[in-house]
Amino acid sequence: MVSEKMRVALTKTISKDLDIVQQPDETNDNYIFRLAYSAIGQLLLSNLWTRSLDDDKTGISDVLLRSNLLRVIEGYSEIFPEISNVLDEDLFKKIKEEYQVTGYLYKEDYRSTPVIYSQCGNDVVRLIRGTAVGDKVKVSGLGQYLTGSFGSDLDKVTQEYRLQEVSFAELYQFLVQLPYTEKYQATDTEYQYPYIANNGWRWGNTESLTADVRLFRRVKLGQKVYCLYRNERQYQLNTELMQAKGYLPILLAILNEQGQMPVVYYRSMPDIIEIENDFFVSPAEQNLLNVFSWPVYSDGKICFQKRWMKKEVFSLCMNVLEKIGYVFREKKQ
Repeated sequence: MVSEKMRVALTKTISKDLDIVQQPDETNDNYIFRLAYSAIGQLLLSNLWTRSLDDDKTGISDVLLRSNLLRVIEGYSEIFPEISNVLDEDLFKKIKEEYQVTGYLYKEDYRSTPVIYSQCGNDVVRLIRGTAVGDKVKVSGLGQYLTGSFGSDLDKVTQEYRLQEVSFAELYQFLVQLPYTEKYQATDTEYQYPYIANNGWRWGNTESLTADVRLFRRVKLGQKVYCLYRNERQYQLNTELMQAKGYLPILLAILNEQGQMPVVYYRSMPDIIEIENDFFVSPAEQNLLNVFSWPVYSDGKICFQKRWMKKEVFSLCMNVLEKIGYVFREKKQ
């Protein structure tokens, strides 16, 4: 049985160490979830520096990492029973995935290995990976950062987090210049077009795009082939590229050309920004937002479509994404 004194002490320690402050209108359950979520993430990162006694390899075996973190999660479930229903192996897998896709760890020979120290950002906030020796690290979601007075290198943020390197306007101009040679002959059974429905992108038989260059896909025998067409001619997109990057950057470039760029809405709190409509963002950019934010805990479950992020980190991320062409708009109270 965990005493209330131990519970309060742990809450205060995590809050102080990771600089996580409860917001005025925040539920206690969401606050406790944010503390546990970030603490589990930081413990996962510290475990990456485990060195094997057998082969002196840096990193930790996937089996041992899972075992260590599930013990931590089990302990937090006992200390914080009000959120114990979401403190499970699925959460561990989700946190590990967030770190892997943003380059905080890499996988090799069934081991998870830390990356070398790096930092990038603007004049006042530096996003960091690796171990910051001697620096007071702050946390937003799972991501680590520093505050102070620095030199700005936003282009490095784009490189480090593998974001889109050209704006949507530049990407569209590239699409215009592709060699459209094959005759476009749409059929109802094979051709599908993108549209928004139920908080996500769907594909159907009705075309909604109006730009000079448009996106569609052919579906035949279970295979999906993405294509562009212009002036009744079409161009087939590289299958490997589509698998790696997805179709969303191209779709957003077309919507930007049409003047219909989807809006990412956010709401401001004293120290936190709440972000909505995350499905409007391409995977690489979404990964950046995810690793530096908390999903919201509400009504006994985790809502991944709504994220909370430290204001100072959000300002940096929004600046980087606006250069690409994303549109942010504050939602008034």
